[in-house]
Amino acid sequence: MDQFDAKIKQDAKNYLQQNVHFTRENRNNINESIAKKRTPFLITGLTTVMLAIAIVVMIGLPVWLQSQNNVVLQQTIASISEINLTLKNKLPDDFLPVVEPEEPEKTEEQEETEQPEQNEPVETEQNEEQSDNEVETNEESPSQSNEEEPEETEESTSTEQGTEEEETNTETEEEQSVDEAVFIDLVKKYNAMGDDIILEEGSYKIENYQSKEEYYNYLSSFMTYETAKELWHYRLKNVEGGLELIAMDGHEDFSLEEGYTFGQYSDTEYYINRYQESDLFGGTDMTINFTLREGTWVISDIIRK
Repeated sequence: MDQFDAKIKQDAKNYLQQNVHFTRENRNNINESIAKKRTPFLITGLTTVMLAIAIVVMIGLPVWLQSQNNVVLQQTIASISEINLTLKNKLPDDFLPVVEPEEPEKTEEQEETEQPEQNEPVETEQNEEQSDNEVETNEESPSQSNEEEPEETEESTSTEQGTEEEETNTETEEEQSVDEAVFIDLVKKYNAMGDDIILEEGSYKIENYQSKEEYYNYLSSFMTYETAKELWHYRLKNVEGGLELIAMDGHEDFSLEEGYTFGQYSDTEYYINRYQESDLFGGTDMTINFTLREGTWVISDIIRK
């Protein structure tokens, strides 16, 4: 193989010498161009190598220094400890001075707390003397205690009067504040009007009432006579031998579902109001007024808009 390669190189060299002719200038130009191409490559290679060396040094130097410092510190500490041990063994026991711990300074609060402990026996003696003096004064002044007793009785009577006045005030306040349940019960009775009427079979004649006035008087138990007459005079008819019910739609009930409101005109007049809708009466703004009659709450008016 080596002979074959040498022969090819020789043939190529002979061919080039016979056919290719270079002047000195051409050679110089070729060499300069090769040199120019080689220099950047060399520069980049050298810079990379230098950077790699710098990185390795930066990483390894602190670790190396730390390890060296630790070794030096250990050696110095070991040497110092050996020196201390040798000195302690060679020096006598009385050579080093004994330092007694200093007592902390007492603050003002501690001094104040200590003073009452010292003064306790004096105070106990003073308390015993005062108790003896009090016994003597109690024995000598029975009249003063008798004089103080009427003052205590007067104070007790005044407190009893104050409690009675407070109780009366609370009672009057409870009387003034009316429970809404009273008005709800009246509305329920209004809605149930006519349910108590009993009709004869096959007719509209009423069995349990004989006249309009009798039924008005019954309704007057929870509403005024005028309101009862206004609501029922066109629904009833007086006939021979009794009372008849005129066939027509019933009255509109007041719905007690959520949405109604209570109000007050005065201490003796209240009202309940709501807007309601139904298939028979449509939309209605309905108000029921209440009034206090001889200590009893009754319905005084029905307003429908």
